[in-house]
Amino acid sequence: MLEREDTMSDTKITRALMALLTAATVTGATLGGAWACSFAMTYDVMAILEEEPTEPVDLPPAVSLEVGALKRSATPQRQGCSEMATSCDDTAWLTLNVEGYDSQKGGLRFEIRGEYPETLVLPASALVLTENEEHVTFLWGDLDTMYEPIDAEITATWVDAWGREGETSAPVSVRNEGADGGGCAVGGAVGGGGMPALGWVLAGTAAALMAGRRRRVGALAR
Repeated sequence: MLEREDTMSDTKITRALMALLTAATVTGATLGGAWACSFAMTYDVMAILEEEPTEPVDLPPAVSLEVGALKRSATPQRQGCSEMATSCDDTAWLTLNVEGYDSQKGGLRFEIRGEYPETLVLPASALVLTENEEHVTFLWGDLDTMYEPIDAEITATWVDAWGREGETSAPVSVRNEGADGGGCAVGGAVGGGGMPALGWVLAGTAAALMAGRRRRVGALAR
């Protein structure tokens, strides 16, 4: 009876480990290839009232802008003999930190001037910021222009519910020399850390299964 229970435990352990290895293979294929790229929208287009204004222009002082992040498109990243690619590789984004904004007061119209890729197009409409009202992110397709430098300035102008403009912010400088082809940090972080972590999970699960087997066998022996 003891020998039979031992054999059954070995079978259960083998099946469990095979299931985990199958999951690891599928996960590894996902990590080594491309995965979905998605972004939360940080603004809505402001609706402008069509009727005649019923109130005088009453907008807050100009907001302050600061560059929070700028990411250009990237070529696939080499990891040993493999090539890491993500669906974000052809997407560039610019995040601006905005200080002094209140969505209850109106919207902001952003304008860019200077040298920048033609695919970097800011919305012409006034925008209502939705992401904690503290920053706004603009996306553009940059795969064909990622080596072009950016040397531009962006301003934000208050706009009220009737489309009337208020104060304009001081320009914020946006500069970038262009992509260097070294790959996307997002791809490197996920691809580099995913499989080793999964290895530890497999090892820990196998150890737990073996420990449970030893406990069952020991109990039968007593």
